[in-house]
Amino acid sequence: MKTVRTAIAALALTGAALPALANIITNPSFELTPGPGTGQGLLPANWINLAPPPGADTFSNDGSYGVFPNAFGNFPGVTAHDGLRWVAGGSGGIPINLVPEVFGQVLSTPLAPGATYQLSAYLIAAQRTDISGAGAYRVSLARDAASVASAIFLGSFDPVSSTTQWQARSFTFVAPAGARELPLLVFTPYAGGTRTAYPGIDSLSLTGEAVPEPGLMGLVAAGLLALGAWGRRRCLRP
Repeated sequence: MKTVRTAIAALALTGAALPALANIITNPSFELTPGPGTGQGLLPANWINLAPPPGADTFSNDGSYGVFPNAFGNFPGVTAHDGLRWVAGGSGGIPINLVPEVFGQVLSTPLAPGATYQLSAYLIAAQRTDISGAGAYRVSLARDAASVASAIFLGSFDPVSSTTQWQARSFTFVAPAGARELPLLVFTPYAGGTRTAYPGIDSLSLTGEAVPEPGLMGLVAAGLLALGAWGRRRCLRP
């Protein structure tokens, strides 16, 4: 009987002992590229521009992909927080960048509705005068590139103003209903003040607790009921 009780208890505890998921974002530090390429409007592998050209840009320490950090006076003297590369998108409001340079990634593992996640990153502000405002990113979920305008808001990073030091930022959120049908994670740059911002972003991490499949949850519930029934029988036994 003790063996049976132990097995039921172990099953009931399964739902509470699920491990944390690994980073859900693919190529989170922007190191992998789809091939050679230099110039503006290029993004690393697994990332896509979701705004009209020129779009968000990739900066490489050595200029091997995208543009050099000092191109156009954007990030002179800055190196990636991790590895060789980072990405930056403008918040809009200047002639070359009228609308926010939105970009994103189709998650290989969709988020689970009702599950809690944490999204973290490192941010840095640009140095060029007309785009050096404090800024960060609002993050949302969309079905696809055509539905970005109706994306569901998840949260936002607090703005950063430092132009020389990468700043850690993070927020937590609960995945919305229907999240499994909303695989596109969308990053929208925004200005934290009146000046246009062009925040660099690197070292992304999206983690959460694993969510058991519905069938497993049914077994867990059955295990809890069995434990309760066994306890009641003990109390009633003369």
